[in-house]
Amino acid sequence: MALTKGTSHFANAGSPVDRALAAEYDEGPYAGLEDLILKGIASLEPADADVGNVAEAIVKVVETPFGKTPFRVHVDPSQHGCEIVNGVADRIRAELLRNIGLQDLLTPRDLVAESQSAAQSVPEPKGSTDSESSRAIKAMILTSQV
Repeated sequence: MALTKGTSHFANAGSPVDRALAAEYDEGPYAGLEDLILKGIASLEPADADVGNVAEAIVKVVETPFGKTPFRVHVDPSQHGCEIVNGVADRIRAELLRNIGLQDLLTPRDLVAESQSAAQSVPEPKGSTDSESSRAIKAMILTSQV
């Protein structure tokens, strides 16, 4: 998605380091291409596109319970197909991760729960009066999660 109103998306976009080479392209067969692309993208954006929808999507993700957040969120008022392209790419990426044994990267890990579980399994020395939080800290240290 490219919201051309309400953001500095294109004004702050990168530019070529080799300005001489860029000028050759601009004066050659690609003359006017950049403006054509920018105008074309801007024309795809509906008049009622609201950059505030991005903020609303972020809030929704932040408020989503752990483990329930989507892998990717789309806010695309122009509906130009990025959801379909990303869906296919995400499926292929997931298959690759499964095929190479890295399927654990496809789901979130609750490090707090793992640390608490590890803390409960850490044997306490005789006569110890350690609190639950100090046991959790010890477990995190022992499992290198600090």
